Amino acid sequence: MFDVVANHTGNCSSDPWDFSCLTEFNKEEYFHTTGQDQHCDINWSDYSTIEPCWLSGLPDLDQDNGYVKQQLLNWIRSTVNTYDVDGVRYDTVMEVPSDFWQQFTRQARTFTTGECYDGNMSKCEGYQRAGAMDSLIDYPTYWNLQGVFGSANSLWSLSSHISEQKSTYKDPSILTVFLDNHDNQRWLHMYGDYPRYFNALGYLLTSDNIPVVYYGTEAGFSGGNDPYCREALWDAGFTTSNPLYSHLQTLNSIRGVNNNDWLNTEQVEMWVKDDLYCYTRGDMLVALTNAGDNTGLREWPVSNLPFNGGERICNLFWPDNDCITVPSDGTMDMEHYNGEMKIWVRATEVDAYLGR
Repeated sequence: MFDVVANHTGNCSSDPWDFSCLTEFNKEEYFHTTGQDQHCDINWSDYSTIEPCWLSGLPDLDQDNGYVKQQLLNWIRSTVNTYDVDGVRYDTVMEVPSDFWQQFTRQARTFTTGECYDGNMSKCEGYQRAGAMDSLIDYPTYWNLQGVFGSANSLWSLSSHISEQKSTYKDPSILTVFLDNHDNQRWLHMYGDYPRYFNALGYLLTSDNIPVVYYGTEAGFSGGNDPYCREALWDAGFTTSNPLYSHLQTLNSIRGVNNNDWLNTEQVEMWVKDDLYCYTRGDMLVALTNAGDNTGLREWPVSNLPFNGGERICNLFWPDNDCITVPSDGTMDMEHYNGEMKIWVRATEVDAYLGR
């Protein structure tokens, strides 16, 4: 997958108005200006400045200029064809007109997802609906997950958020969801509670979206704002001993099961409380909590299960030690220790899910 920027170039000279060192866009007329050697800077509280103004002092390309547009369209078509690209991430989506993205995507002819850096779904969904890109990098969910798992806000907020997604986006199932990235301080820098992070990652990798896991998550990286969230992976010795590594390993094993169609089944909400969120994907029951570490035993009676009374079910994280027989009335006591997450499947299916 390629990460591309169609909004701006870098500065190649100490003089921000010296474009002669750029290969293609070497004239001032190819950029947004407000006069000779003058430009405006983006004011994020004024949406009218986002497209024509400059981001962080970076020369802002004018996609309405015929030469600029054609060069960018030719480049993306050639690049995708040359390298047989499986997907493209668009940087700075809001800073470029939607009608240009529509043309760009038609030339890309592969899966596309775009960075719409806004917490308001209504500001982002139009790009997908207009065909400007297939998917969006899901900042609204990023901030919602921080609230419910990082700050332990009510999980009813997540339930409401999912409902809003379904009514807002053309196809919410292909949004790319993340917890960490190169532009923001890492989760563990903001929130030090590992079990809540485990639960958030569990949602990321089992929910009805496309998950994006940032490198270093498995090593427990905890850097602050850019550039400190861009740590060198080799400085950690490519460790596999962090509990996050084994947690992600189990989740990836579940996702990679052969002949398992749960990824093609819709996420169905089954049970919601302030500190418990349960849903199914196919014949798998995901149980998440934001109770957090050092909270001891929490119990919730849960009904409306996807299992029948008398069936033996096991938690995929402790498949040999955490199994129960579903009571005849179909209601079970959901028991979680110290904020752990659980994924329940029928005992007969454990080996298939874990590749054993």
